[in-house]
Amino acid sequence: MAVQQIQITQGYDTQLVSAHNQLAIVCLVDYSGVAPEQCLAEIKKGGVNIGTFRLVPFQSELNQITYVLFCSFLKGFMDSFDDIQSPEQVVHEQPHMSANFQIEITCEDKSIITNLQLAHATRQIGESEVLELDKESFYYYTGENQPVYIYFYNDEEGADISINQPFSSNYATDDDGVIFQLEEELILIQ
Repeated sequence: MAVQQIQITQGYDTQLVSAHNQLAIVCLVDYSGVAPEQCLAEIKKGGVNIGTFRLVPFQSELNQITYVLFCSFLKGFMDSFDDIQSPEQVVHEQPHMSANFQIEITCEDKSIITNLQLAHATRQIGESEVLELDKESFYYYTGENQPVYIYFYNDEEGADISINQPFSSNYATDDDGVIFQLEEELILIQ
């Protein structure tokens, strides 16, 4: 038996992904002769080995086998964080919101390395687990005198994140210019 190559067909190498969703890295292993008995993933966080895990054989075809590493358990290796109160209209950095993992997948004498950047976040069913912000304008709405949580990720070390003219107390209005209200006491603001 001889593994020819390992190819990652589903991964998140350069993307920030939500840790509280189902995550899986899928590998296609080409081999000749007998299929490899197992593939292993050595996972490190901050250069420290947190364990070696067995990939699940998922599908087998002639001279190819697909293995899956289910990664949802990695959220348990992330640091916890507490909500903090920050001044109004201030962008605040929250430590421990994300963690970087290095994953080396090995089948026999072949290996491949990928990275997984997780954030304490979740996405709705049907949405991509990749956390993306395009550079277009966004509007966030909340009830009057209620907080708005906006999460930013900066992958350029040393770069600054800022919000230009971030806050407006304009009320959302309907077609007649009347302030839009949900129930009696909740007024939406932009």
